[in-house]
Amino acid sequence: MHAALTSSHHMQNTSIALSKEAVAEIKRVAAFTEQTSAKIDALQARVDALSITAGEMKASIASAAAAMATAAASAARNADIQILQLAIVAAKAGDGAFSYQDGTRKSSSIVAETLQYFMRGLGMWISNEYYIRNTGYYNQVTEEEKAAFRDALSIQIHQLTGTKPRIVKEKNGTVEQWVIYRK
Repeated sequence: MHAALTSSHHMQNTSIALSKEAVAEIKRVAAFTEQTSAKIDALQARVDALSITAGEMKASIASAAAAMATAAASAARNADIQILQLAIVAAKAGDGAFSYQDGTRKSSSIVAETLQYFMRGLGMWISNEYYIRNTGYYNQVTEEEKAAFRDALSIQIHQLTGTKPRIVKEKNGTVEQWVIYRK
C-alpha cells in the first residue's frame, strides 16, 4: 500500500508541477497578448493620426485650389476690365468710327456706351433705328441695312477689344430686339 500511496503522491506532485508550469505559461501568454494588444492599439492610433493628417492635407489642397481658381478668375476679370477701359478711351477718341444713319449720335458714342455696359457685365439693346444705307434712296429701312449696322458695331468692338461680341435676338417686352453681349 505504501507503494500505491507513494505513486499517488508522486502523481499529485507531478500534477501540481504541471499545473504550476501551465499557470506560468498562461501568464506568459497573457502578458504577451497584453503587450501585443498595446502595440496594436499604438499602431491603430498612428494610422488614425495619419488618416486625419491625410484628410487635413486633402482639405488644405482643395482650399488652396479654390483660392487659386478665385484668384485666376479675379485676374481675368481685372484684365477684361482694363481691356474695356482702353477700348472706351479709343472709341471716344474716334478710333475706327464708322458711318451709319439715325442722325443723332456718332458711332464712337454708341461703341463707348456698349463697352460701358460690358464693363458692368451686361449686354446692350441695339436700337432698331440704327442702320447703314448702301444706296442713296430714302425708302423704308431694310433688315439688311440694320444687319449692316450690327455687323459694323461688332467689327468695331472686336477691333478695340480683341474679342468678337455676341449678338442675339431677344424679347424686350412684347417686341423682339437685338442685344449685343461681350461674349
